[in-house]
Order: sequence, then C-alpha cells, then structure tokens
Amino acid sequence: MKRPSKERARQVADAQVAYRRKMRSEGYQRLQEWVPEGTMVCLKEICEILGASRREVLERLVSEARDGRIELVKGSI
Repeated sequence: MKRPSKERARQVADAQVAYRRKMRSEGYQRLQEWVPEGTMVCLKEICEILGASRREVLERLVSEARDGRIELVKGSI
C-alpha cells in the first residue's frame, strides 16, 4: 500500500486539529475509553438497531439516566 506524501499527511493532521478545535468551541469534550470487546459488540448492535452513532447512543443513555428513565443503583457497577 502506498504511503501518503508528507504534504498529504500534514493536510490530514491540520484538518484533524481544526475539527477538534471546532468541536471544543461548540462545547464538546473528547472521550476515549477502553472497554471489553463484548461491550463494543453490544454497542455496535444497539447502534445498528437504532440507526444511531456511538455518540448518539451515549448521549441518549446519559440523558435517560439523568431524567430517571434508567434506574441508577449506587455500587451496582
């Protein structure tokens, strides 16, 4: 596989920096966590069922927990 040129690599890096800057300016924060493979499989299935992105599913989960539609039991996780 052909490696991208240094110029193209720089363009991609600059675009990524611009995207992250834009998202931060819109009030978003980056989230990166390690989860077990089984969790990722389930998350992918949920996303496919709902026709939603991982971000949308996470936002919905947090919103529903905040609004009391999901029971939160301290110490259950």
